[in-house]
Formats: sequence, structure tokens, C-alpha cells
Amino acid sequence: MRNLTCSLLMMFAGVGIASGQAVQSRADVHLAAGIPVGAFADAIDEEGIGAAFLFGGRVPGLPLALGTEIGYLDFGSDDVLAVQSVLVPAGLLEAKTRRHTLMVHLVGRLGPQTGVVRPYLDVLAGVRRFASNTRIVRDIVFDERVGTATADFSDLTLSAGAGAGIDFQVFSGPMGWDERQARISLSLGARYLFGSAMRTLEPGSLRIRDGVVDYATLRTRTDVFVPHLGFRVSL
Repeated sequence: MRNLTCSLLMMFAGVGIASGQAVQSRADVHLAAGIPVGAFADAIDEEGIGAAFLFGGRVPGLPLALGTEIGYLDFGSDDVLAVQSVLVPAGLLEAKTRRHTLMVHLVGRLGPQTGVVRPYLDVLAGVRRFASNTRIVRDIVFDERVGTATADFSDLTLSAGAGAGIDFQVFSGPMGWDERQARISLSLGARYLFGSAMRTLEPGSLRIRDGVVDYATLRTRTDVFVPHLGFRVSL
């Protein structure tokens, strides 16, 4: 996995140097879902939802665009109840654990530069940071926090993958104060991202006793399927 990621990064850098500076900028904003696959689905039993932003440019003379994409996925929360606590005698505590990931990828996109309908292929390489944040609350309805008892956990994993999609042009013409020629497209696609192994919370291991959060971790791969829908602006 590490060798694959390094090779893809070197390929992107080599193409960019050999082809010169991109002259046509483009930006993508899209909504995305994250569907855990394989062992990762056993460790995280919820699908993620979030968004991503990609900025880059077309390589002159080639049907290739290079860019950097930053994305965020929220995998929801787990709630665990406990009744034994010196903070709230004979009371009810709840530990709320929210899980999320930040993704940063270099993206190489192969596809035609003209046409109302334009299919494309993506190759990606980068990193993902998975994190879980746990805090104890006393009042489940009003989300009242108890003291400073928290448990935060995170890990970084290498990420690489590929995907495909299609653009549907919805506007073409002058745009902005300088009336630069621009295109706006609706973009629909999906990626499969292979992730190296990381440590995450073991499902069902979270416990609360006397205001202290305790948990166990496990090591798992982080493969995820990511469909997305959004808009692209090319200038």
C-alpha cells in the first residue's frame, strides 16, 4: 500500500513537471458518501456523509487534469449508557462518541476537455485521518456535559484508489467581472479508496464508570466506497 501511494505521487509530480504549468483552472464542490468495505465495515457500522473540494488545472496538450482534493466524512455517533457514577448518584450518564475522517488526496483526472457530456477516470493518492471524540453528558435530552471527562482517539492512514464519473455541461459562456469564458457542469461519480491499516475503537468496547471513559482498540484496513454528486466550474 505504501509503495503504491508513493508511486502515484511520483507519477503526478512527473507529469506536471514534464507538461508544464496547467493553464485552465477548475474547481469541484460535491457532496459525498462513505461506505465502509470489508473489515472496515465491521469496525464502523455506519455510512459516512460529507463533502469535498477539489482545485486544480488542465495539463496543456493532454486530456489530463491534476489537482488537490480535501474532503470530510462524518460517520455518525454511538451512544452508551451507564448508571454507576459518583458524579450523578443513582443517575444516568451517556457517552456520545462521534466518528469522522479528513481526507487529502492528489487527483489525476483523465478525460476529454470538450463536449456537453464528458466521462472521466480518476486516480488518487494521499492520506486520511480518522478520529473519534467521546464526551460524557448527564441530561440526554438537553445534552448537558458532565465535568471534563472525554476520550479522543485518532490515527493516520495512507490512501489510494481510482474512480470514474461523468460531467453534464449545464452552462457555457462569459462569467465574472472580466467575462472570462467558463463552463459549469453537473458531476456524478464514484471512487474506491484502499486504506492502509489503522487503529480504531473496537465496537461495543466503550464503558463508563465513575465518570471515566474506557475503551479498547483494534487494527483494521480502511477500504471505503465513495459515491459523489456535485458541480464543477472550469475557467
